Formats: sequence, C-alpha cells, structure tokens
Amino acid sequence: MNDNILDKNREVALPLRIKILFEGAITQIWYLVFALLMLFLTQVDFSYFMLASSINTKGTITNTTRTNFKVNRQRTYFYAFDYNFVANNKVYNNTSFSLNKPQSNEVTIEYSAKNPRNSRIMGMQQKKVPLYGALVAVFAFNILLYLLPKLKNNLLAISLLKNGEIGYAKLLRTETTNTKVEKQPVMKVFYEFEDKNGKKYEFSFKAHAPKKITDEAQEILFYDANNPKRNMLKDSLATEIVLVENDKFRYPRFAQVLPLLILPFISVVIFFISIFFILP
Repeated sequence: MNDNILDKNREVALPLRIKILFEGAITQIWYLVFALLMLFLTQVDFSYFMLASSINTKGTITNTTRTNFKVNRQRTYFYAFDYNFVANNKVYNNTSFSLNKPQSNEVTIEYSAKNPRNSRIMGMQQKKVPLYGALVAVFAFNILLYLLPKLKNNLLAISLLKNGEIGYAKLLRTETTNTKVEKQPVMKVFYEFEDKNGKKYEFSFKAHAPKKITDEAQEILFYDANNPKRNMLKDSLATEIVLVENDKFRYPRFAQVLPLLILPFISVVIFFISIFFILP
C-alpha cells in the first residue's frame, strides 16, 4: 500500500459508509428482531401504570367481539369490549380486553383526568397482551446493547479511514472467551503497533472469526494520532476495504447498498411508533 494514504481527508464515499455501518447478516437480523419485539410491545397492557391515578365513572359496553388472541392450550380467547362514557361533557369511545364477559353492559370506567382517551373498563386491560409480556423489553434492550456500540465503532472506523494515520499491527496472542457467536467461540485478540513517532501501543479486541485478521505477519491499522486508543484493524471490518488511489477507497454502487438501509430504517420508524402507542 502506498504510504501517501497518510494524507488527510481521504475520500470515503457515501455507499461505502453505508456498507461499513450496516453490513453483516447478524447485524441485519438483529435489526429485524428488534423491530418485531417493539411491535410486540405495542400490544402489551401498561394500564396498571398509565392509570395508577385515575377517575371513575359509569360507561356502557356497545359491542363485544371474540379476538383471535388466546392465552393457553385450552383455547381461552380474549374478548374485545367496545364502550363509551362521558367525561367533561364529551363522549369518548374506547376498547378494553378481558378473558371474561361482564354480567352487565353497564360498567365502571377508569380514565385519566389529563387525557380521558386513556381509559379502560375497570378490571380489564387496554391491550391484549398482559403486563408480563413487557419482559420482551429486556431482549430489546440487550439488542440495543449490541447494535449501538457496533454502530459507534463503525462510525469510528469511517472517521479513521478518512482522517487516521496508518500503522502496522503485530499479533501478540489470542485467548478464547466464554462467549459464542454462530456456535463459534469469540476470541480476544491482542496486538501491538508503533505510531509514526516510534512509540508502541498494545490493545485487544474481540472477534468470533479472527482468521481474517491473523493471516498476515502484520495487519494494516488506522489510528488517531492524538489518541492511539482510537484505532482499528482494516480487516476487522465486515466490509472489505481496498485503496484504489492515494486518497480514495473502492466503493460499491448506491443501488448495491440500498437494501442494507431497509431493516435499520424500519427498526427506527417502528421504535418511535411503538413509543407513541405505548405512552398514553
């Protein structure tokens, strides 16, 4: 590789940036799973918290429908109860869910004084999935703990490709961790490199497929001259990085990377829509 790559402000085209940020089958799958979990959360009943401080009034059930949502093998289905009630001289309509039918169409309604649209029939649910369904939020949070640091590291990689110094890393050793990805153990790779001033630094990072970064005596590395802790091995990225000119990297056509944006975009949209539906 030509050392002129040390020149600053190298061009990292937008399609290459997108590929670095979102490439990888595992990453794409986690975006999909996160979106599905957030959709599920929109069906979880949070009325226990949302109506902790509420006003009671009388209401009338106007329609009863058996849903397709069941909670056990005995085919116990939820019923949807449409109802109306009057608050502040205005009629409000809503739906509550329950496994049992009330004895009368005259029911007690709980509603929020600040927002009467936020209501339910007393003893029933606002959504079909019981509150314990909110446990999926734990899995959604763990996915974020995977995606956000990865996104941050990929943004760092783009910055280093554009403005970082180049170095050559020497592999020191590898250690097996207790974590597995795709049934392969995650390896902790230790390496050192020397900056342009001759000072040596030792770092490590984790990879479940280290062969790509341990197949050469020296691996190309980009680092921040002002903070060498900010560094990355070129071959550690899921995206292949190829310098075709002194100040440019090979990049794909935009049409080739456009599909990589679909699931992340859908995930972000569903996340904000979910928050809107979850909050009263």
